[in-house]
Amino acid sequence: MSRRLPAFALLASLAAGTALAGDPPPPRGPISVFVQARADEAMPAKEEMEARRAKADALGQTFSVIAKDAYKKYGKDRTKWPADVRASYYAANDAQGIAWSANYYVARPAPEKADSVADIQKQIGKERKNAYLVLAPTKDEADLVLEVVGRKGLPKFMAGGKWMAVDLLPGRIPAATLQSLGREFGDWLSDSFMILHWPVAKEPFARIEVTHPERWVDVATNVRQTLEELVKANYDLLKPAK
Repeated sequence: MSRRLPAFALLASLAAGTALAGDPPPPRGPISVFVQARADEAMPAKEEMEARRAKADALGQTFSVIAKDAYKKYGKDRTKWPADVRASYYAANDAQGIAWSANYYVARPAPEKADSVADIQKQIGKERKNAYLVLAPTKDEADLVLEVVGRKGLPKFMAGGKWMAVDLLPGRIPAATLQSLGREFGDWLSDSFMILHWPVAKEPFARIEVTHPERWVDVATNVRQTLEELVKANYDLLKPAK
């Protein structure tokens, strides 16, 4: 299986450093986010890893068939596809995304995750005009929880490809609301981020892979920008008028 999966996922172009300062302030205030690291896990046995890889490969082949057929028949704009075709495409996309990331981001070192948590906290915690996100001091006070699943790429002080997977989890905003969010946001023809999974009843979280070719702090910037774009596009669902 290739490192990147060019046909699968919703992609968004978010230039590093882009702010929402030109936008009006969020009418009912920003969304509060608590950032945490995924709990540590032991490396599975060789047989388990082989089974995971086989599952991801099989699901990837299934998705490729569905995607190729859908793009050929209906073009690249998935928002214009028939509803049943989109549903089938995204179900296959998400099944593959979970299986693939369970293999690729397995048992990532705790110091790496802690480092990225700190980077993302700094990004969200920065004072920015008309920000749609603020840092929640505790998990109980957070509208949403952002969990660093893991990261892979060159070391911190070396330029080169870097990837990070994060999960967006319910906080004071319930799981049912996350399931209603639109997954088509931003410019989907770039590769700043990739949707690996979208919330459903049995798995009420969004898993997103974010990348940057330079520093880990730049990946953290893209995480914040990606989440801002998602929140901005779905703001009325996340913070409905009373």
